[in-house]
Amino acid sequence: MDPLVNANPHSSTDWTFYRDSDPRDPWFNMQRDAELFDVAVKYPKAKGAFRIYRWDRPCVTIGRLQSADIAEPFAGGLPVIRRVTGGRAVKHGSDLTASIIMSSELCKRLNDHSVKRAYARLIEVMTRAFVDIGIAATGGTNNEVDPDDPDCFARSAACDLVALDSGRKIVGTAQRRSSGAVIQQMSFAGRANDDEFAKALEHRFAELYMVKKWDVVDTAKGL
Repeated sequence: MDPLVNANPHSSTDWTFYRDSDPRDPWFNMQRDAELFDVAVKYPKAKGAFRIYRWDRPCVTIGRLQSADIAEPFAGGLPVIRRVTGGRAVKHGSDLTASIIMSSELCKRLNDHSVKRAYARLIEVMTRAFVDIGIAATGGTNNEVDPDDPDCFARSAACDLVALDSGRKIVGTAQRRSSGAVIQQMSFAGRANDDEFAKALEHRFAELYMVKKWDVVDTAKGL
């Protein structure tokens, strides 16, 4: 059995929480998400995976269908890595990033196989996490500023979050589905060193997916 299908075969939980104690390089971060999604696609009964991670250097990720030529000027010489999800370019380094990966069976059990429902639940749980640290947020409003702008944070959609007081986009999200499996990637602007917010996310996602106890894998450097 692929080790990513069940990180701890003696655990009764349906979820593995990949807690990255150390910031990791961009290639590791995107490869790990891609590997976990590949497992979820290949194994319909694979455990769910939840990751919270940071970046060890500034970089830019681009959507899987986005033109690298268009994104290069926006990147300004930073490393550019393609994501497994769609969407526009995101500059990383000062953000906190999270991903949720679910197999088809897990999606069915959680009634999360509808794109619209999945996004609605996601907005709710992220909003609650921000409230936990004293920030009021709401869903985006599809405010297209420049359709040719490659920057994810230059516009907000209904699946994003904006700060209620300023209207500034504070979370960008992207989703991909294949064979019933889903991966959702989230970038929380300026939250790289906010351990309180990371704990709020962990708590709120556990609440959403009814996780009594995470099966934790600490992917610190060197492990």
